[in-house]
Amino acid sequence: MAKPGVKYMDVHFAVCRLMTERLKELGLMKGDVDEAVAAGAHAMFLPHGLGHMMGMDVHDMEGLGQIYVGFDEEIRPNLEQFGTNCLRMGRRLQEGFVVTDEPGIYFIPALIDDWRKSGHCAEFLNFGLLETYKDFGGIRIEDDVLITKDGCRFLGEKRIPYHPKDVEAFMAQ
Repeated sequence: MAKPGVKYMDVHFAVCRLMTERLKELGLMKGDVDEAVAAGAHAMFLPHGLGHMMGMDVHDMEGLGQIYVGFDEEIRPNLEQFGTNCLRMGRRLQEGFVVTDEPGIYFIPALIDDWRKSGHCAEFLNFGLLETYKDFGGIRIEDDVLITKDGCRFLGEKRIPYHPKDVEAFMAQ
């Protein structure tokens, strides 16, 4: 999906919708996927953005005003909603940009407890099942992507396997 002219914020939310669909299949989330993402329920598991620009001075720019790197006059961060307030990148992609691609799923006990107590996004989260994952921690994949003329490509010759059959084959070696 990442290619010149596409808003990175749209790439982020496409990943959030996919993640929500898969978490529904596992029984951790419920309800309408688009409504859950619009409400920010996915941020229970992905409280940060999909990625950010790479290079000098592009990470943790909040103190200087993150709009100077990952956003511009057209695309601004939504600072009101948990999860989207932590996006570091939303602007339209351009050929030559190098961005991180770091989707993750986390089970943060304090966040689970807080949202359960307040009822936040309760219509989209299965708190009973979430309880059983509190000791899991989380997992994140992190790749670097070059935006090319026609799309994008991963940087580096070797990639860490992440599809189950590929992980199993790697571990068997």
